[in-house]
Amino acid sequence: MRVVLVTDDAGYGDEVAAAGDAVGIDVTVLAGECNVAATMRRAGANAVVFDAQDEVDGLADRAGTFAAAHPSAVVGVVGTGVEDGWKDNVLVVHRWRCADRLLDQLTVHSGMKVAHAARSSVGF
Repeated sequence: MRVVLVTDDAGYGDEVAAAGDAVGIDVTVLAGECNVAATMRRAGANAVVFDAQDEVDGLADRAGTFAAAHPSAVVGVVGTGVEDGWKDNVLVVHRWRCADRLLDQLTVHSGMKVAHAARSSVGF
């Protein structure tokens, strides 16, 4: 699985990327002003997550438009003060419940299987 995380919070991006690396999910962290669709294509991503922080409703609506234009991708929004679930065609996940939970939700909804064991950088 490959995920693009759109966030301007470098610490949160690092946390999600580290959690992804631990379970074999490639996470590309992208600043909000960058071209998401182009990065998604370049990375071969099948999931995009927008970090809304405290602005979930407005960003979830924009993410819904993105999801309609990219129906093969799982599109999500993380934010504070929300319950995990769906808003139309966008997966909504509470931002602080842990990066592993976000990645698990993306995996479940993408239909992909991911090994939940740390990868080794040493090949045998």
